Amino acid sequence: MKELKSLRAHIVTACRDNYVELIILSDDKTQYHSKRYTLKSGIVTDEMMKHADENNRAEHDDIYLINALTNKLEKMNLYHVIQMRVLTKEDDENYNSTEFEDYKSRLDYAMTAVDKAACNLTEDELMEKYQMYKDSAFKMMSIFDHLLDDSEVLNPTIELSGNKLNQARACWIKLLRKYRLAAFEELDELEKTTTDRDELEDIDTIKQMFRDIPQDVDLSKLTTVEQIVNFWPPLLLPVPKEVDEYRKYVHDQKQPGVVIDDDVSYVIDCLEFVGQDQLDELIELHGELKNIHGMPEQFLKLVQDKIDELK
Repeated sequence: MKELKSLRAHIVTACRDNYVELIILSDDKTQYHSKRYTLKSGIVTDEMMKHADENNRAEHDDIYLINALTNKLEKMNLYHVIQMRVLTKEDDENYNSTEFEDYKSRLDYAMTAVDKAACNLTEDELMEKYQMYKDSAFKMMSIFDHLLDDSEVLNPTIELSGNKLNQARACWIKLLRKYRLAAFEELDELEKTTTDRDELEDIDTIKQMFRDIPQDVDLSKLTTVEQIVNFWPPLLLPVPKEVDEYRKYVHDQKQPGVVIDDDVSYVIDCLEFVGQDQLDELIELHGELKNIHGMPEQFLKLVQDKIDELK
C-alpha cells in the first residue's frame, strides 16, 4: 500500500502542471491502451478537483484523474498503470492544437455511425469504448449497434447464435436499406428527367426490384461477422466504400501478425516496467494473449522471455 500511495502522489503531482500519458492494462488484462490525464487548474473545475483530491487521499488502490479528452473524472486501479510519461510544454501545445483536434474530429465522425436509438450504451460508454479500440474496430462495432460482444467483432470468425445472430443479420439488413434508399433517390431524380413511357416503366420495374431486396436476400446461412460483411446483393453493386472498409477490417483481423491493440510498441515498452511483484499477473496475461485471434508468435515470445527473466 505504501508503494501505491507513493505512485499515486507521483502521478497526481505531475498532473497538477502537465498532461500525463498513462499506459493502462484493461480490467480483463487482454489489452493495453494509452490515455492522457491532467489536474491542471483552469481545465479542471473546482468541484472536480475537490472530488479528485478527496478520493486520492483515501486508503485504496485507485487514482482519480481528469481524462484530457473527455474532461471527465475517471477512476482507475493503480495496479493497472504500467507506464507514465509527462508531456512537456511543447507536447502540451501540440496536443491541444493538433492531436486533440484530430482526435475530436475522428471521434465526432465515428459517433455519426452509431444508431443511438438502437444502441444500449450511453454516450460516455461509447466514448470510453472508442478510446479503447482502433477507429476501424469501433466503426465495425457501430454497424452492429454495439449489440454484439466486442470479441465477436474483434474475432470476426466466431460463430454467432441465438439473439446475437438475429441482431447481426438485422443490422446488416438495415445497412442494405440505407443504400437501397440512396438508389431510390437516384431513380426518383432520373424519373423527373424523362417522359418516355418505356423508360418510366423500366424505372418502376427497377424500383420494385429494390423494394423486394429485404424479402429476397437470404442470410440464413451466414453465421459469423465475416460472412455477413462479405454479403452484398448484386442489385446494389458496386459495393459502397463503407462496406469495403468493413471488409478490409475483417481481412486485417484474420491476417497472421495482426495484434488487436492500438499500438503494439506501447505494449512492448510496458514489459520493461513489469516487476517481480507482477509476475503472476504477467503469467495470467500471457495465457490470455495466446487465446486472442491473430496474436503473433514473436510477441508472445517477448512476453514469455520477460516471464523467464523474472522467475
